[in-house]
Amino acid sequence: MEWHVFSEAHEPLTDELVDGIEKVLRFTLPRDYVECVKRFHGGQPKDRTLSINVNGEPWGIGFGMLLTLDPLQSSENIINALVALRTHHQLPEHYLPIVVGGGGDYLCLDYSENSLLPKVVFYFHELGLPDGLFEVADSFSSLLGMLQEER
Repeated sequence: MEWHVFSEAHEPLTDELVDGIEKVLRFTLPRDYVECVKRFHGGQPKDRTLSINVNGEPWGIGFGMLLTLDPLQSSENIINALVALRTHHQLPEHYLPIVVGGGGDYLCLDYSENSLLPKVVFYFHELGLPDGLFEVADSFSSLLGMLQEER
């Protein structure tokens, strides 16, 4: 799968940065997610979209931008997103935003059932909590496998 990365100075994230962010966040990030975000942080899959099932109806939610782990590289980073969602939306502590959509919605890792293998949920901010949370995938790899070609 090809990715759009929007910075000419884009460099992969280091293991040291990832380890430090895990300590700050107090989450163990899944390896499949880490391998992807290290290379493609701040980017989005090229020509791919995402659709989820909500109450039997398909919702085309797109994918959005993979939040960077590096708070010095962009304001669209995982720490700022987490603080904003916890402060303004009262996002529970077991959710970690990893992708932001154009409308201010997020794909989040859900650590509520498993602290090492989180599921992926979609947070639709206009519905608020808990009505705006929808299960998407059992893992980050499964999420990437759900991406479809744009038509």
